[in-house]
Amino acid sequence: MITDFHTATFDTPEQREAVSLLPNIERQHMIERLLVTYPLFDQLVEFIGNYHFPVIGGSHGRGSVGGLFGKTRAGKTDIIKFYCNKWPAHVVEDGIIIPVVYIPVPHCTAAICRDRL
Repeated sequence: MITDFHTATFDTPEQREAVSLLPNIERQHMIERLLVTYPLFDQLVEFIGNYHFPVIGGSHGRGSVGGLFGKTRAGKTDIIKFYCNKWPAHVVEDGIIIPVVYIPVPHCTAAICRDRL
């Protein structure tokens, strides 16, 4: 898992009370990992999923690399990491399978990056 996001909601008074009784360090850790999704976030996660698996019920796409471009601090990294977490690495008999790999790209302007591709 790339980032252990906290996405759970506490909808009932009992759930909220139980969380309030956790040690301060655990509550602080929950806040530090808090991820609140929103409609565009969900749309982009779905977009990435459709790129990853272009045919419903088919296998993953092969021979291509995708990227997510956008403004600084817009949430691109969290969207990608959230998607990557859906496909955790797992051990098999002869090694480890890593279905999705997150590769951070050094900062560059969109125009420069686009020209390099």
